[in-house]
Amino acid sequence: MRRLLAVLVVLGFTAGMASADIIVQYTFGEIGAMTNTPAVVHDDLLSASSFEVSAGSFSYGTATGTTGGPDAPAIWTGGWSEDENMGQYWGFSVTLQENWILDVDSVSWTYRMTTAGPQQVRVDVWDGEDWLTLGTSAVIRDASWQPTLTIDNNPLASLTGTDGTVDFRLYGYESGGGNWAIDNVTVEGSMIPEPGTMAMLGLGIGALALLRRRMK
Repeated sequence: MRRLLAVLVVLGFTAGMASADIIVQYTFGEIGAMTNTPAVVHDDLLSASSFEVSAGSFSYGTATGTTGGPDAPAIWTGGWSEDENMGQYWGFSVTLQENWILDVDSVSWTYRMTTAGPQQVRVDVWDGEDWLTLGTSAVIRDASWQPTLTIDNNPLASLTGTDGTVDFRLYGYESGGGNWAIDNVTVEGSMIPEPGTMAMLGLGIGALALLRRRMK
């Protein structure tokens, strides 16, 4: 009975760790206190980087309903390319604690494309060995703010990253050089102990159960 209880405790702990959480989120602060650092960072991460653009610079949009969106401020930049392989992207990274794995469920954001802005977006993730495509989507470019766009994890497995770092890139292309404004960028997923960590946890619970038995 005690052995079964120990197994159930381990399984329950694993299930709890696997539930989807906000891993990192960028909301860009408040009017008068704008920032590109994350608003939310999961407790099991060591850190998360600032949110940047790969080429040129970005501006904070503060006009509610236009550059700032419904939850001003937002950030925006222009000059997006027609060519998917030109390399312009929004980028950020998260750093994992040792012996932890990040299982990504989705990356989402709200956005506004001008009429010459990108028509397509793509999310890539660096897993420590390769750039993997999380997903792609067509977008609306009518200079109005759009509801949350979600790119689901298909077909990625869990990510560990190089030296615990996992990089994300949000590409925009098929553009005539227009603007892309973005807000409420959110990564959802699970922080999961590596199998060796879970095995040690199971051994620890088993040892405690055995010690308790011997003390009786």
